[in-house]
Amino acid sequence: MFGSRSPHYEKVAHSDTEAGEEAPRQLKKSFISRSTTYFNFGFFVVNTIIFVTTLWANGRKGANWALKQTNYDTPLLDQFTFKMTDVKQNASLFNDPFTIYKADPSPEVDAAWDAIADTPVLVFSKEDIVRIGKDPEYTTSVPEEFGYGTDKYFGVMDGQHLIHCLDELRRFAHYDYYYREKWGDMSNIPPMHAAHRSHCIGVLLNALKCQPSLNIVTWTWMEDQPEPFPDFNAWRKCQNTDELFEWIDKRQVSRQSIKDWDWKRPEGQKEIPLLPQLKEEEGKGGEKHADLGVAHNHGQGHTHDS
Repeated sequence: MFGSRSPHYEKVAHSDTEAGEEAPRQLKKSFISRSTTYFNFGFFVVNTIIFVTTLWANGRKGANWALKQTNYDTPLLDQFTFKMTDVKQNASLFNDPFTIYKADPSPEVDAAWDAIADTPVLVFSKEDIVRIGKDPEYTTSVPEEFGYGTDKYFGVMDGQHLIHCLDELRRFAHYDYYYREKWGDMSNIPPMHAAHRSHCIGVLLNALKCQPSLNIVTWTWMEDQPEPFPDFNAWRKCQNTDELFEWIDKRQVSRQSIKDWDWKRPEGQKEIPLLPQLKEEEGKGGEKHADLGVAHNHGQGHTHDS
């Protein structure tokens, strides 16, 4: 019975020298093994801390950080704190629930649109102009007598310009109310006003193509309708634009200062070549874009063709 067990042998050192050499080798192997384990554990801990910290930091990033990822560089994102709110859009086919912006033309409707399409003029530094991709030498500077110092430049928020363009197209959609008495048939629209209309179509299309809405329009069944009816009332992440407009109003250039300014190009300020279409219109004795440009940017709301 006892003989059935396999014998167990251990290696016996042939000499005291061999035994003495084996001990340091074993000690070295043990040290390397422990060091590798500690390194791997430490590496894991460090990466875990970095990962958790990154998640925490990203979770704390607000609307300004998010907007910087989807907008070209703009100083407004460093000067105003944006917030996002979930809002269900009023995209009803008919004006119900009522909003004055979809109502038929009237003095009250015009006043409402003039208010939201206003373009207050702001002041930006030379560094701001460079970071938005413009050349200060070709950018209209703020006269020193305005009290903002040197190397300051005029600018307006593009979003307001886009709302102005939407209002411009709204007016053309109600041509009879706004223009027929003045111009008669639509074919008689003055060239500069026709160009303004095309410009507005172009910039709105550019904006919508550049950052298209990713929200989804679904369909629903409606009684007595043979086909599904689209539900355009999508939810959107909306910015706190009312607060933004209040902030801009408090920082805008004095409207009276702009109104009283003679709009003369300062000596040494570079200018771009005259557009050939404008040169042609001036040669015909037509309207000058310079006159429209002043009205377009004087910070008292856009003037219209009516």
